[in-house]
Parts: sequence; structure tokens; C-alpha cells
Amino acid sequence: MIIFALGIGSIPDAVLSQLKNHRDLGVHSEMFSDGIIPLVNCGAITNAKKKLQTGKIVGAFAYGTKDLYSFMNNNPLIGKLFHGTCKFRYVHIYCRF
Repeated sequence: MIIFALGIGSIPDAVLSQLKNHRDLGVHSEMFSDGIIPLVNCGAITNAKKKLQTGKIVGAFAYGTKDLYSFMNNNPLIGKLFHGTCKFRYVHIYCRF
């Protein structure tokens, strides 16, 4: 199992593009962007082996294109954040068009 944190820019996107042959990757990151979509679609990201929020992509905010927000919209793979006893219901979204 590999759980990784993501960032914004060409370096994180380049790293993500090289992970398509992996399986059961989990995302529990401060943020995520468009680079996760191809990994979910090819089965590399499943979040199946995460101990916390198993099966869910977790992040404090997302930054990306309309494709990312369409992917996130009502997607059961997108989890909620927990901080102490407070549950955050919404992912903060920053647009890049």
C-alpha cells in the first residue's frame, strides 16, 4: 500500500503520471488536482487499503479544471475530513481555467 500527498504544479503531475501501473494507491492529502482522475479511471487509486476513511479520496481542498470538479461532484469516492471532533462537510475549491 502506498499513500501519498499531492501538490500543485508540473512536478506532482509528472509523478502522478508515472503511477498508472500501481494498484491500491490511497489519497489522503492536503490538496488534490486533475492528476488523480486518470489514476482513478485506470484502477491505480482505489483507497482500498487505507486504515482511515477506507475507499475515500480525502483532501482539505481541490485545485483544478472543470473536469476535476465534474469528477468530484456527488462522487462517493470523495471523503469528508475529520479534525478532532469537528467534521468538515465541504471541500474548498479553487478554480483554474
